[in-house]
Amino acid sequence: MRVTQMGCYVVAVRAWKSLQKSYWSRVSSGACLDGLEREGIFAYRLSETGKQVLSGAAQPFFAQLEAVRAAVPRGARQYFHTQLLPARRDARVLYEAVERALEEAGMLSSVRDYLGCRAELRSVALQINDEYDRFWRAHFEDRGLPVPPTAFFHIDNTYGVVKAIFYLSQVGEENGPFSYVPGTHRAEVGWFEALILRAVDIWIDVYPQERDLFAALPRPLMRKAKFGDDLPSGDPQGQWLLDHERVMTSRDGDVFIFDVKGVHRGGMVRSGERRIIQVMMS
Repeated sequence: MRVTQMGCYVVAVRAWKSLQKSYWSRVSSGACLDGLEREGIFAYRLSETGKQVLSGAAQPFFAQLEAVRAAVPRGARQYFHTQLLPARRDARVLYEAVERALEEAGMLSSVRDYLGCRAELRSVALQINDEYDRFWRAHFEDRGLPVPPTAFFHIDNTYGVVKAIFYLSQVGEENGPFSYVPGTHRAEVGWFEALILRAVDIWIDVYPQERDLFAALPRPLMRKAKFGDDLPSGDPQGQWLLDHERVMTSRDGDVFIFDVKGVHRGGMVRSGERRIIQVMMS
């Protein structure tokens, strides 16, 4: 009889913990959906256990990325040297750890509600940035122009996508924090302009060797999704973005889920290093 009572007690405790987890997941899920709808971004702090599991699953792939970066002189690294994008079939443990972390706060279900579709985890990218990266500050270096304060502001060239960024290192003001301009995800952009923005972003980048291609376009087609580098210091629209920009450090959380239609930037390291996992859901 005593064993039976103990068994009932254990079952009851487990049921209560499961109920608590379900309740707080629904609460977090509601906050996540509300944040996405109102501001385009939601910040969350993972449990220590969740973060340790994710860091452990990511470590072998960070080691691969470190090897790639070590083979390239610091000043010669391009943007693709900052990222490693393993396929699910080659990184099942990592993908499962990311999915568990997303489900911990009901974030994946929030994305599905937000997008109105059966959204799934599509890709996982591991990223290392340090102070020697030049992808965000070398676009007009050949002209002797200073890096504008709006450098690397952009929107993504994808549709129906929500992303999440996991900080796996401490991130402060100087080592490349992610930032977002809340509310810009609601900006009305016509379908034709959206098409041009994304087409130019895909086919013509902002690097010097492609500058002449952009200049040769008819004026109605001279639109960029990566526009931050073209705004000079003091530009009124650029200043508005800077005034409303929300810089997300480790004090704000270690997971940031956001609508890629909003203006954002990150990885602009001035000192030290930053390690993140960036995931795409659609």
